[in-house]
Amino acid sequence: SHGRTAWDNGILIMDSRMGGPVLTAIHAPEWGGLHGFVARGAARLAAEGWPLIVVTPSDPQADEASRRLAENHVDVVRVPLSRVRKTTNLATHAHYISQFKKEIELISQLGSDRNAVICQAIGLHHFHMMGAAKRLGLPLVWQLHGLAVPFPLRALLSLGLARMPDAIMVNGENWKWRFPGLVAAKAPIIPFYAPVDAQKFASSKEKRARAREIMGIGEDELLIGTVGNFGARKRHDVMVGAFSQVLEKVPNAKFKIFGQSISSNEKWYADNVLGDSRTTRLVSSGKLAISSPPVPVSEILCGFDIFVLTSDNEGIPLVIAEAMSAGVPIVSTRVGAISDMATPNDVARFAKRGDVSGVAREIVALCGSPA
Repeated sequence: SHGRTAWDNGILIMDSRMGGPVLTAIHAPEWGGLHGFVARGAARLAAEGWPLIVVTPSDPQADEASRRLAENHVDVVRVPLSRVRKTTNLATHAHYISQFKKEIELISQLGSDRNAVICQAIGLHHFHMMGAAKRLGLPLVWQLHGLAVPFPLRALLSLGLARMPDAIMVNGENWKWRFPGLVAAKAPIIPFYAPVDAQKFASSKEKRARAREIMGIGEDELLIGTVGNFGARKRHDVMVGAFSQVLEKVPNAKFKIFGQSISSNEKWYADNVLGDSRTTRLVSSGKLAISSPPVPVSEILCGFDIFVLTSDNEGIPLVIAEAMSAGVPIVSTRVGAISDMATPNDVARFAKRGDVSGVAREIVALCGSPA
């Protein structure tokens, strides 16, 4: 046992009679799926006696995400927090290595001051919380999400870290194919799925009509689109290419891409999506709009006829679960744990990542029986 936790039939049990703060960190500065997961679960955990203390970067880019977490009653603490980056810039890696120990010391001191009883590491390549757990002598829950780390490195890392945590959370049931090194894990492996309040996204005739009015969609038009950050990983360039092909066969289609910019990806998005001639033609003809959502996504998602996700990598995306809760058919690239959430059928279809024509083909196939 570890203080306020104990083992029971291979499961790490938290004693709800005692409770205590759970210390975790989100390294990404801009709001994304990880923030959504934390925000959705914070109130329930606090009600059960396990309030979250979430460390976020002191970088100004994290101001918005930190504010939104705080609005969801999350205890947010800002500290200098570097992260592993996919770059050939040696100075970036040198900075990470030089600051790593100091940042772990800061986080550990925070955990000690706040009487944390459990540490939670989020993401395969974010190691600060693992260091803090060891330094504080606390149990560690290691939660794995996306698949941004290339498979060979992912297999190696998951093998090397398999014996560190007291419990491992993985996105979906087919974790052996995503994190093969975990077969060596001694701790329990617990699959998890997107925490979505299905009732909040549920559709009704009145709600759908209102959503389409807000988005300016006529009764005889098919609305096809997405919600997601304007980042390279979402591959909206593939989406725009597919939309162009769809329009040739479905002339009454209209397209929406709702999201927010990511500062580190702004140039990529400007060059590859906004600067694409296909985007220009679709926007100028009134067929495509790219903007932030006009109202909360829960109020408009049911107004879509088809939801599209063209990401190169994902974990277990909240927005797919939200679209399914709204009764909207989906077309997605086969990445992450999405295929664990929906099997191919008449309301869920899949294409290979990067396959513009494949995405278009699956959208057209659904257009015969939209929501």
